Amino acid sequence: MLHEWLFQVLWALLEGIGGPALLKGAVSLFTGAGLALWFRAGRKAGRSPSVSAFFAFAALILFFPRLRARPDLITWMALPSVLSFLLPSQGTPLKRAGGLLLLTAFWANFHGAALLAPLWFWAGWIGGSLTKKNRTFSFPLLPLAATLGVLLTPAGPGLPAYAWKTKDFGSLVPEWSSLAALPPTQVFLALKISLGALALLLLSALAWKSLQKEGLQREGPFWTAGAAGTALGFSAYRFTIAAMPGLLFLLPRSPSRRSLAAFRGAALALALLLLSFWAGRFSPALFQSGRYPVAAADFLAGRDLPLGTRLFHQPGWGGYLAYRLHPPCLVAVDGRVTTFGAKLCREILRISKGEVPKNQVETWLEEGRVDLVVMPGPWGETYLNPLKWKRVFQGPLAWVWERRKG
Repeated sequence: MLHEWLFQVLWALLEGIGGPALLKGAVSLFTGAGLALWFRAGRKAGRSPSVSAFFAFAALILFFPRLRARPDLITWMALPSVLSFLLPSQGTPLKRAGGLLLLTAFWANFHGAALLAPLWFWAGWIGGSLTKKNRTFSFPLLPLAATLGVLLTPAGPGLPAYAWKTKDFGSLVPEWSSLAALPPTQVFLALKISLGALALLLLSALAWKSLQKEGLQREGPFWTAGAAGTALGFSAYRFTIAAMPGLLFLLPRSPSRRSLAAFRGAALALALLLLSFWAGRFSPALFQSGRYPVAAADFLAGRDLPLGTRLFHQPGWGGYLAYRLHPPCLVAVDGRVTTFGAKLCREILRISKGEVPKNQVETWLEEGRVDLVVMPGPWGETYLNPLKWKRVFQGPLAWVWERRKG
């Protein structure tokens, strides 16, 4: 992927030097470095060590599912670094803009989530301008620097264009679904919903009242950047981390002794919770039978399938089936929509939703040389020709059909 080329180079170099062991070490190192940067961002914003620790662990909760051997690791470290540019500074505007441009350009060549930087800074510029006493808009130097940095990639303008085209892929990539539609099958997902809802409610409640307070006059960019990020997080829950400026705005600068103790306790609780997540993140229990076709995958894994067996399946199951049935089976599509392409992903999504006529479905399966279909029973009974397909397994969530020979 063009806009992630630098991460691919970095990961190939690390793998060549130290193999999988070094890659695992890099994941842990980057995770720890990002946690330190989030803590530093809280301290630079004038929050106490206890409040900053709570802030950093809250960020880790929101970003935890993405902390794997993937480009998101760079986003995890870049977000708190960029967040510091929302703070008032004694540096010259041109120097700050130059630093933000370089940081954003570096980030954008590692991961497409660098698009969050322009979102934060355009919203922050509006908030900072509207909360000034003269109510006049200053020149948007930082937002323009963040935008230009994102465009300085091999993909160029194609990166925001791709983000716009794939914005409705929630049915294909579960993490792109809205928070309201998220099934809380794991504890940390429920926590993401709770933190996101809390941020949105507090931001809404304080919106009007805070306009009259000195706090918003000083940190208006935090409030508006957090509001924009919270709205994005609710529409695609993988971006709940974008609400962090709003959370930072809500955290007190000078907490009372009682609230300070509460923050210490909350930070410790989040740390222990994250340790338990980290210890159990690779557990097979994470795969819920009510969400993934576990029984169907067990059935297929027990068969001696030839190498290159082609599957057709519900799009949201692609990653799980690839995990369970590789190497003999090839999935039709999975969450890597950038690899498969928007056109193919949309086509498979329409077929699985029953939005394509039966004769076109059969033509598509023929041209795709599909060997096995793993779909809910009603879909298969409706769209598969019994003269060409034989049902070989019937499970609680998915049935399996095999193409008849001859």
